[in-house]
Amino acid sequence: MWQVVQQRDIMHYGKLEEFVALVTEAVPDLLSYRQRSHLILALRARSSDVKVEASEADFVELVQTLLKDPAEREHFLQLGPSYDSALQMLVWEFLSRLEQLLPVPDLKQQLSSHLEVQYLPGTR
Repeated sequence: MWQVVQQRDIMHYGKLEEFVALVTEAVPDLLSYRQRSHLILALRARSSDVKVEASEADFVELVQTLLKDPAEREHFLQLGPSYDSALQMLVWEFLSRLEQLLPVPDLKQQLSSHLEVQYLPGTR
């Protein structure tokens, strides 16, 4: 997933968007509403098959937030010049939080726990 964004492989942005939507729907606290909206909209805007499937309520809420909050509006508008780097940062944040949620033990940890279980006193 990281390589898709890093290499700007827009042909796969749609699949990345689907994955982000699925994961953030299952784990709503993974990203803030603003981060989720920006990430999904950024992926949609960059994908070659631009499909706007966002619910009307989400879109209206995002627009209302941008209208009411000058800081949010400024941040959203500033994404233009550095759009790709902003997208990379959002994906990095998403992947980092996902990794923290679902830690995968490295080989050393797996071997260590396997050896402990196998050679505990009284297990032979």
